Order: sequence, then structure tokens, then C-alpha cells
Amino acid sequence: MDDDFPLFGPKRYPVYRSKTEYILQEALERLGLKPVHSYKLSKMVVDFAFPEKKVAIEVDGPYHLYQKQTEKDSGRSKMAESMGWLLVRLTSKEVVENPSLAAQKVKRILETR
Repeated sequence: MDDDFPLFGPKRYPVYRSKTEYILQEALERLGLKPVHSYKLSKMVVDFAFPEKKVAIEVDGPYHLYQKQTEKDSGRSKMAESMGWLLVRLTSKEVVENPSLAAQKVKRILETR
């Protein structure tokens, strides 16, 4: 991964990759997929994107289970949808426990778009 570290998101705030994001990116690349990390999609930055397919990937940690965060996530999904994008959510648990399966899930979604 040759990306500069840190990356910068909206308003020039640093955007760091989590360990889980590294794990998923490596699994995706093993399948020949080339995701864009920290992709700016309107007013938000998604963990990964495949712009040519209009598919965005978010890796959700445990805090995404809290109601307030779930509501924010729902709004983000609706915003992506309104722009013709599909926002796919993977849990950090599924990525860490079986990165190959998580990457296969993404690949299958990309093949249908």
C-alpha cells in the first residue's frame, strides 16, 4: 500500500486507515479489486469506493450498534442512494474473522452492478 499517511478528508482533517480497513483492502486486492480508500462522496467520506460501479464500502466497528450512530449511518446510506450509489456495510467482526469471505461479498456485489 503506497498511499501517503495520513490521508486528508473534508476540511483537511486527517483520515487514517484502521487495521480492519487494511485487512479488507488486502483481501480485496488479492481478488484483483482496486478500491479507492477514503473516497469523498458529496459531504461524506466513505472507507472504500469503486467509483466506476458507484459502490461504496463502510467497515463498521462496534460503536455503529449504538442507536444514535445507527441513525447517522441510515442517513448516510440514504444520501448515497440519492446519488445513485450503493453503500455496503461490513462489520469489523466479519472482516477480521474472515477477510476472504468479506472480500468475496464485495466482489459479488460489484459483479451485479
